[in-house]
Amino acid sequence: MAIHVLYNPLRFKALVEAFREGDAVIMFNEALEHWADFNLSAVAPLSGSVYALHEEFPQKQSDIDIVEIIRIGYADWVALTIQHPHQINWT
Repeated sequence: MAIHVLYNPLRFKALVEAFREGDAVIMFNEALEHWADFNLSAVAPLSGSVYALHEEFPQKQSDIDIVEIIRIGYADWVALTIQHPHQINWT
């Protein structure tokens, strides 16, 4: 079980290819801003496993209901790192 930290939206395809059941994804910065541009059919394996920190969620998207992303706080992030002992950074 790994936690994938996605910063660069250009690395999304590689992340999807490396993603395995039980993994999780935390979205940051540009990747989060471009979430709507990703191929949603490719995201099916990620369903229910994509997270974003409340503080990282772009203000312009705060009113948009993006059901694929679970908004979490820092305590939740720490819990995820305990559950997923391996981390992969997609920078």
